[in-house]
Amino acid sequence: MEKLLTIVIPSYNVEKTLRETVESMLVPDAALRCLLDILIVNDGSKDGTLALARQLEADNPGVVRVWNKENGGHGSTINVGIDYGYGKYLKVVDGDDWLDTDALEKYLKILQKTDADVVATDYYHYYMSSKKQSVVKSSRLSYGQTMDFSDIWDKYTFFMHSLAVKTMLLREQPYRIDEHCFYVDVEFDTLVALVVKSVLYVDLKLYVYRLEQAAQSVSVQGWIRHYKEHEQVVYTMIGWYNALILTSEDQTDKKLYFEKRLVRSGGGHYQIGLVFPANEREKFVEHLKEYDEKIKQMGEGVYKIAGKLPVAKFCRLSHFSKKIYAFMSAMKKIKQFFGEIIK
Repeated sequence: MEKLLTIVIPSYNVEKTLRETVESMLVPDAALRCLLDILIVNDGSKDGTLALARQLEADNPGVVRVWNKENGGHGSTINVGIDYGYGKYLKVVDGDDWLDTDALEKYLKILQKTDADVVATDYYHYYMSSKKQSVVKSSRLSYGQTMDFSDIWDKYTFFMHSLAVKTMLLREQPYRIDEHCFYVDVEFDTLVALVVKSVLYVDLKLYVYRLEQAAQSVSVQGWIRHYKEHEQVVYTMIGWYNALILTSEDQTDKKLYFEKRLVRSGGGHYQIGLVFPANEREKFVEHLKEYDEKIKQMGEGVYKIAGKLPVAKFCRLSHFSKKIYAFMSAMKKIKQFFGEIIK
């Protein structure tokens, strides 16, 4: 039987959560379950993740399979899914998150009927400290209508948690995700935008994303340890953008979408250090000088795009003054403080 949906599960030391993740995908309808290709990619785990994955594979033959590899980071596990997924569609679900089982069953029925390049849903944030979850709308688009990318590039942003994409579209393009690198979900989202022509947005809340984990790369300590990897992601995206603008095809929508993402990622890189402690913040400003120069070397166009956000503008105008950056950091904290009071 041909597989409809490959769900890649990047798995590094997720022994405590992997069973919950996989079991959330085992829909009760046996016929629908057989359409699933649940691909657990063990990324060199040092705990019992691989043994548990093998057990889940044995318990669910033909539905769950295990790919064991040396550690290569989140991007390397996604690349395995792109290159070796069996399903018509590909979805990524981290090994410490899960899916709403009822929503997945409905989602599979929708995938059976559509030929859209991307099928997107809303999702949940799950807060570990309070055990509560909130809905995240991934778009302001209308539900249930298949739309051309050229009509929605400025109204919709692709997010890994919200979508499944046709596997072959990703497999046939020349790029892969950076390995040994954090923040590569941005690369995945951008790759999706590069290859799609049609998007279907459906009224389901499917993915459940855990928050408030100390190891998450979105924490302040995570940013301090990994901001150089975010820098690498930006450089990769600029390389893709530069290649895109050299093509002879009329891909104005793709170029404009890319520019929107580069403002957010390339420009957003200047803002990362605003939340750092003073000593780390000063080191980050030194890094920004080098980052800014490298962006400039990569092209005047991308340099202008990355400089559109206020923090980037002030950094450049002040010649990366540590005092000005400290002032912007203080303003950010004051804004956050009063925002909390208003809440």
